[in-house]
Amino acid sequence: MNEFDRPCIESEAVNDLQVFLRAVADATRLRILCLLFDGEKSVCYLEERLGVSQPLVSHHLSVLRDVGLIRSRKSGTWSYYSLVPEAMFRLNQLFLRVLGAEKIPENYPFREECDELAVLK
Repeated sequence: MNEFDRPCIESEAVNDLQVFLRAVADATRLRILCLLFDGEKSVCYLEERLGVSQPLVSHHLSVLRDVGLIRSRKSGTWSYYSLVPEAMFRLNQLFLRVLGAEKIPENYPFREECDELAVLK
């Protein structure tokens, strides 16, 4: 049985997703990822588009790089950042595995229904 066949509470997917979610749980980092969907960007470009300081952009980039969602390359004195597509696909896969809306059954019991079911038992 692989990790995608087990209930999510027993799966390592929960721990893996938590690592990614901690990294993207910041509006600036989400905006950086959105900008990088258009392709590789320099720190200066990100700084200008986001309206934040270079040290702050660098900090956010470091967090995203540490979890493997982005990569960097140097060209002279410039640093450029881009998405790691495999990691973004993995994030999507983990999110759907653990929290995907399709996991909610059509006959999802709401609290009132749960109380009624308890009385019937």
